[in-house]
Amino acid sequence: MCFYNGIDVHYAQHIRLKQLEIEIGVFSEALQRPLLSGFAYGSWPVLKPIDGGKDVVLTSMHWELIPSFIHTWTELDHFRHGGLNPKTGRKDLPRNTLNAIGEEMLDKVSYRQAALHRRCLVLSSGFYEWRHYTAPGMKKDKAYPYRIVLPDREYFFIAGIWQRWADCETGEAMDTFTMVTTLGRL
Repeated sequence: MCFYNGIDVHYAQHIRLKQLEIEIGVFSEALQRPLLSGFAYGSWPVLKPIDGGKDVVLTSMHWELIPSFIHTWTELDHFRHGGLNPKTGRKDLPRNTLNAIGEEMLDKVSYRQAALHRRCLVLSSGFYEWRHYTAPGMKKDKAYPYRIVLPDREYFFIAGIWQRWADCETGEAMDTFTMVTTLGRL
């Protein structure tokens, strides 16, 4: 799963997508982050369709698709970290929506509507995956990060889905997204 992403587009003055050129002007600082953990729940540059999909805009979105059934920051904190559920009295496990598995996202209430209606492209210069290795004689495996890049490409795009979220108590609203990954089975 892709929980760590990087971007370094400081030499390019625009982003090309088909015949469209998107100026990066105000995003130039945001486009120079060699590594960001999704667990920092920060913002990330994303290409979002506008005008019924006839054009795109480069915008900053919150990395973590916040499901529509989460209504407040308090509920979001509980969703992220788990703990005793005040409504049911049972313990909930922590969950994250930093990535959506493409083969499963239409079956998940968290992702279904976004997958059907709100797709986007997540800008990247390289992401990190982990190789787990247990050496002979070791009881526990070690994880080694591998940076995945495209040779001779300053940037590329990762499939994503997005949705608007608003806190029902404060009215604060923001666009949120998740990257689409795969089970990787052949």
